Amino acid sequence: MNYRETTLLAYCPEMVGHVLVLEATPGSARRSKLQEWLQESERYSDTQTWHLSCDFNDGGAWAGLQDFLQDLVPDIQRQAPHLIAKHSYELCIAAPALQRFVQMKYPSLTDIAPEDEQVRNYPLDRSYRSLHGLVDLLDSWYQLAPKKRWIIVCDDYDKAKKLVHRFFAELMRRRGHQLHITLLLAVAPGESTESMTLFEPSLVTHTIRLDLPADAAQGVSAADRTRAARELEYQVERDPLVATVSLPRLIHLWQHSTFPENALRWKIQAMHRFNKLGLYDMSFVYCQEVEESLDAIYEHQRERYQIAAISVFFCYLSVGYAEKAYQVMKEKVITHITVQPGLSHCHYLMAMLYARFLRPSNFEKAVEHLELGLSLLDKQEFPAERYYFFIVFLLNGLAYVRLRQGQPAEAVALCRHGIQTLDQHLQPDQHKLHRSVLLYNIAQVYAATGPLEEALAAYSAAINMDPNYSEYFNERGCLYLKTGQLDEAERDYFQAIELSPPYPEVWTNLGQCYRAMERWEDAGAAYSRALDMDPHATLSLVGRADAHASLGRLQEALADYSQALTLDPRQPSVLASRAVLYYELGQIALALADLNEAIRLSPQEAIFYQNRATAFVSLGCPSEAVQDLRIYLRLQPDAQDRAQVELQLAQLQADIQTLHISE
Repeated sequence: MNYRETTLLAYCPEMVGHVLVLEATPGSARRSKLQEWLQESERYSDTQTWHLSCDFNDGGAWAGLQDFLQDLVPDIQRQAPHLIAKHSYELCIAAPALQRFVQMKYPSLTDIAPEDEQVRNYPLDRSYRSLHGLVDLLDSWYQLAPKKRWIIVCDDYDKAKKLVHRFFAELMRRRGHQLHITLLLAVAPGESTESMTLFEPSLVTHTIRLDLPADAAQGVSAADRTRAARELEYQVERDPLVATVSLPRLIHLWQHSTFPENALRWKIQAMHRFNKLGLYDMSFVYCQEVEESLDAIYEHQRERYQIAAISVFFCYLSVGYAEKAYQVMKEKVITHITVQPGLSHCHYLMAMLYARFLRPSNFEKAVEHLELGLSLLDKQEFPAERYYFFIVFLLNGLAYVRLRQGQPAEAVALCRHGIQTLDQHLQPDQHKLHRSVLLYNIAQVYAATGPLEEALAAYSAAINMDPNYSEYFNERGCLYLKTGQLDEAERDYFQAIELSPPYPEVWTNLGQCYRAMERWEDAGAAYSRALDMDPHATLSLVGRADAHASLGRLQEALADYSQALTLDPRQPSVLASRAVLYYELGQIALALADLNEAIRLSPQEAIFYQNRATAFVSLGCPSEAVQDLRIYLRLQPDAQDRAQVELQLAQLQADIQTLHISE
């Protein structure tokens, strides 16, 4: 590719919806080259451009993306303020500085509970939901704004973290073509392979490699960075919003300053903050360094030790390293923390490791730690409300263990006792989050073991206490669906959708609800919405295929069944459903092949033999059809259609006899 061609890539129509990669040495020469390409593109009136820096160490967890959003929001606010309100949750997460101007529309107790009442960290998928919500925001805005080609340059893309990578991958997969986006990613030589892993390969169409000079030695001295670090530190200590965005930059400045040891304090703070926000991948950036420093922290910064050690524990646990989390808890946490209620809390965490995360589970050990944690609590050591809260907190852990041990009644009794204790000893506005969690736990126990009416009542009580928590509505909707209360299920699913950035599970559940109502058009639309976010969701693919088939759209149904089987070929019911379509389309041999595989996978499913008998009849194989019908009646002796099947058998046997005579 020659130099002139590289200048054209950014705005050629055939580049719309595609991802371009520039491999070149980072620095001022690369920035100048990117700016030159953008300036040439901006000569065209139908083009809007952005040059974003995605360096985590400079811009934080949402580097690049937050600048992109902050640039768009003023125009959206002026022309479509309803979009800002609708997507306020994800905007406040991905661009924290916007919290000064944008009010989160539906904060849950998890969002607003005081820090000492935070008993529930955000799940990892909260951030992923927000990314999908932001794609929806851009889609809606593009429909209202003057139609232009969007050229987005992400500089230092290899220095961004996974959430930013995932956003741009989802943006291009879901809406790259519709929004006329060309995405250009600038990375260091040799860094494109790892940075591109989240993109669909077909979207990454061009890689440009330029030999550009590196910058001369940096003129910023360690003393200059020390001054910059102190100035930023002053702001971070006084403004939580600055801290959320700027902690990585502050850490980076201290690391390259006259006093690099000052970075450790802020690494601990960054881990703690990122864990609370559910940004575990960001926390993991500092996890190993903080873990290696735990002994020194214990020796010289004892007041920071508990938060440092617990942050390392939660980081490992949340990214799936349960054994590593256990090692940290056993060697660095539970043996070093002696102040209450921290020690009892540590025993709770150890119990949850044994009961939930380690394999195999060890419920006896879990109970041992919970009982020890309870025995160590002393009402005289801290205020009564803290004492009773921790009593209930540990009993809630015991309730979980009892449920896992097959004792649901005791689990419910422990949760109810916890609610009564909090009601008796705390003010009504204290620990509302934990009270809602106790009600939710009761609901989950009843949902798993019955009675379902009690489960619905407990979900409703939890919703009354925390009315903006989307999951409560989604799960109650599933119970309504299970009990055949379809209108109530539909209402709950819509409320769950209203309260949260989008997530595929609730749309799949809504599709299942419409399926039960036989509202096939609505079911197909709901499944399609789920698949827009997660194209690998086999349940949604199969559901949409069923909807297409019910509406007579056989080719569309065939495509969805086939895609579902590509993702997971061991689905006998899907094979049988596709076989029915092949049969209706006159492709009997393909139908027979699918039924053969379905029977191999599930040889006790009677209906498969009846369907295969029909295929054999069409193929002129009556003896094989007779054999399959006999198996069908043996597997299902009380079949409602037994008389018809026996009549069919008699006719087939007569046909066989006639065939033999004629031969």
